Amino acid sequence: MVPKLIKEVPPQARVVIMGSAGTSTSESYYNYLVKTALRSGLRVGTSASHILNANVILMKNVPRQEMINLLDESRVFLHATINEHWGGIAVAEAMARGGLPVVVHKSGGAWSDLALNGEVGLGYEGVDEAVDALAKLMTDSRAWSNYSMRSLDRVRDITFDKFVDKLAELVRKIL
Repeated sequence: MVPKLIKEVPPQARVVIMGSAGTSTSESYYNYLVKTALRSGLRVGTSASHILNANVILMKNVPRQEMINLLDESRVFLHATINEHWGGIAVAEAMARGGLPVVVHKSGGAWSDLALNGEVGLGYEGVDEAVDALAKLMTDSRAWSNYSMRSLDRVRDITFDKFVDKLAELVRKIL
């Protein structure tokens, strides 16, 4: 995916992949990603300090403040989890961080609850669709502005008070 994406987007673009590696399975997957990226001929960094020299930066167990800083510097957020429950707090946080446009898999809550089936964010089912969506948001300023604004609007609707109001309305209908 990254080699194709690099051909589609501006040369200064970087792909930052963050995630937890708290289990042996996730640690193995992290190592697999590093090896795969290197075999693909990519320049790989494993911390924020390597961003300038890398095409792809793979970061595990990122401290919260560093994650926030990276989101604030980002242009687009790709959520790679398939069949995520509700929508995942990571997607909602990305949307709230300056209105990052999101690209999510067309399954689970991230697609239905947060991206609202394409109204608020772009979706994908395979690698090519994900690359196309990322490239569109990174090269088309009108599309980026549209989805950025929609992200901000969507997260304003996801508050505790709004949840309580909707729940109270449902209870009133039942009674």
